[in-house]
Amino acid sequence: MLSSQQITLITKEGHRIVTRSELKNISVLIKNELLSQNSNEVTLSDISLDSLQKVLEFAHHHKYKHPDVPKKPLPSSNISDALEDPWDCFFIKSLDLKLLIETMSAADIMGIESLSEICQAQLATFFKNKGIEELNQEFFVDEELTLSDEEELVKKYRIPEA
Repeated sequence: MLSSQQITLITKEGHRIVTRSELKNISVLIKNELLSQNSNEVTLSDISLDSLQKVLEFAHHHKYKHPDVPKKPLPSSNISDALEDPWDCFFIKSLDLKLLIETMSAADIMGIESLSEICQAQLATFFKNKGIEELNQEFFVDEELTLSDEEELVKKYRIPEA
């Protein structure tokens, strides 16, 4: 039996994670779900266990309150220069690229703007002050995007023209 202080989150893999109901203080999705239903369970069908654990670690560290967002524009390609909290720097640097993107997606889905912005800033540091050739090497891109490929992507993802 859950106390009124606890909620259960169900990941896309079906894992059931019991956590504090204060998560609703920083998550728009959790707040809305708890208000709209007579249940302490929220299904997160697009969120993996690994990324949810990172979201919960972040929320718990910040006592379920939004921390400061990164400085904009990024002062350098070092995320430490953009974040005030040393824990946030350590936390975000500990994520590999795949988990960083999954955590950013989870934060977006859950409406946790502060975590999403920290993830976006870390992702941006991968690109800051790097040329196309260096990025191609880092991301294993071995062929150029053709004009027709680019047009197809613009149609598919509605990328605004620069």
